[in-house]
Amino acid sequence: MWEPIWTAFFHLLEWPAPLVVLLGTVAGFLFGAIPGLNGPIFIALLIPLTVPLGATGAMILVGAGMGALSFGGAIPAVLLNTPGDEPNAATTIDGFPLAQKGMAAVALGVSALASALGGIIGLFLLVLVLPFGYQLILAFSYPENFILSVLGISLVVVLTRGDILKGLIAAGVGLMLSFVGQDPLTGELRFVFGSDYLWDGIDFVAALIGLFAVSEALEMMVRGGTIASSQQARLGFGFVRESLASVKILFRNFWLFLRSTVLGFLVGVIPGVGGTVASFVAYMHCVQSSKDKSNFGKGDIRGVLAVEAANDSKDGGALLPTLLLGLPGSAMMAVLLGLFLLHGITPGPQVLSEDMDKVATLIDAHVVGNIVTVILGMLAAPFIAKLTFVRVTLIGPVLMAVSLLGSYSVSGESNDILVALIFGFAGYAFARFGFSKVAVVLGLVMGPLMERSFHLTVETMGLSAIFTRPLSLVLLLLTCFLFFWSLLQRKERGSVAF
Repeated sequence: MWEPIWTAFFHLLEWPAPLVVLLGTVAGFLFGAIPGLNGPIFIALLIPLTVPLGATGAMILVGAGMGALSFGGAIPAVLLNTPGDEPNAATTIDGFPLAQKGMAAVALGVSALASALGGIIGLFLLVLVLPFGYQLILAFSYPENFILSVLGISLVVVLTRGDILKGLIAAGVGLMLSFVGQDPLTGELRFVFGSDYLWDGIDFVAALIGLFAVSEALEMMVRGGTIASSQQARLGFGFVRESLASVKILFRNFWLFLRSTVLGFLVGVIPGVGGTVASFVAYMHCVQSSKDKSNFGKGDIRGVLAVEAANDSKDGGALLPTLLLGLPGSAMMAVLLGLFLLHGITPGPQVLSEDMDKVATLIDAHVVGNIVTVILGMLAAPFIAKLTFVRVTLIGPVLMAVSLLGSYSVSGESNDILVALIFGFAGYAFARFGFSKVAVVLGLVMGPLMERSFHLTVETMGLSAIFTRPLSLVLLLLTCFLFFWSLLQRKERGSVAF
């Protein structure tokens, strides 16, 4: 397994491969920073450009770009409370409060480090697991996916630092909205109210942009001032030292980083689950494993570290079922699968013998893209962070325009703009009345996975499979333990509110 990896690495040093790596990394970096322009769209736009490059050049360009996407999405999540991509929604929980404290440069530096190193370790695990990946993939089926979705919903207890009832209501709203459209089994239409647009459900990207970007733009235009105070700017806004401080933070919390990376990889292995689940599961683990939980949600750097590590390492896990079974581990991997077929790479057992050189090129380009990303990110973080000291009355209208354009660009559907506006005003109201916008996102993400997995479990294995399959039972017990342990801890702190 390692010989083609080393051979492909030396090929990356041959001109013009370094230029292709740099172009792919910068493109992914910039693309990820624009809300609404996510990973699947990025790869889809690159596919026509890869035709003249051939299979090897295509793997280099796309692999490098994938390495930069996650950190690009963390930039607006930290600076503007607006995730660049769906998995970065978890980054906003602690990333934006850090920016409000004048620590945006440190948060971005940690994001760059955690994303890059998490991605590299995730790819290292992929290479280790590839020879016996089938057993790992087949260990997860419908019952395990259902329990994972229940675990995701139970995150509400962790994420809502105040009133749990409001958190549950917000998650319930997200769940109800996720059921709009066709029934996944029968195809029956639900809650479409005669609208053809709602047949496929509410567009998640448009809803996400509305909840975070549009609502934050409204909040900026109403509030005024700057994201971070000028006093904090004088106290610590700096240049290289803030970025270098992120290295110290990473090594101080190295075991948390490593655990989050492995969690992200394992969740990524499960086909169809995606990076959003990986990010939130890593955040839940971060909170539960920390002795001092008082600062989470208010600007705890550990929350950013765990989320970004899992967000990038999940790509290594998602490549496993994509390569070995042709089952995309995420939406981005589904588009990548099309790129593979275009360039003659057929997923399956034969990929390890017939196309391992191309796969190795993709992996190596992804690693190098991560290395270039961390260098660019660490150098640029102090300068990008200056945005937090610009008056928000100037940023708000620009953010609103870019957000609505991003929601429209996903599918070219004008109704997506209307959805983004509706969710934007709803998100603004949620923030005003103390309801968690992140809990709504959890409901929207987990709803389809929960419903589909539950029905398929009942139809194919019976409901008892949840309790008889060893891995499913372990996940169920873990979910119950984490849920009630969180409630008990909140009760001891006197913060349980119903």
